[in-house]
Amino acid sequence: MKRKGLIIILIIMCVVFIQSSFFNSSNVVRGNIDHPEKIFSVITIEYGDTLWSIAKDNMDANYYTINTYIQEVKVINNLSTDKIIAGEYLIIPNLASNESNY
Repeated sequence: MKRKGLIIILIIMCVVFIQSSFFNSSNVVRGNIDHPEKIFSVITIEYGDTLWSIAKDNMDANYYTINTYIQEVKVINNLSTDKIIAGEYLIIPNLASNESNY
C-alpha cells in the first residue's frame, strides 16, 4: 500500500515538473509566426468565475461562438465538466495577428 502511494506521488511530481517546464516565466506559449498566433496564457481562477465568464473576458472575434471557446478551454485543461475551482490554474487560448504581438 505504501509503495502504491509513493508511485502516485512520483507521478504527480513528474506531471508538475513537466507542466512547470512547459511554461516560461511569462506564462505564454506562442504559435507559428506565419499564421495568426494562438497564445496560451495561464490564469488563476477567482471566486465566482465560470467558464462562461472567463470566455466572455478572454475570447476574441476569431472564435465563432462562446461555446466553441469554452469547449477548447475544457479540452486544453482536460475538464470533463464545467466545474472550476477558485485558486486553481486554467490554461486559456487567445488568437492574435502577428502585428499585435510584436
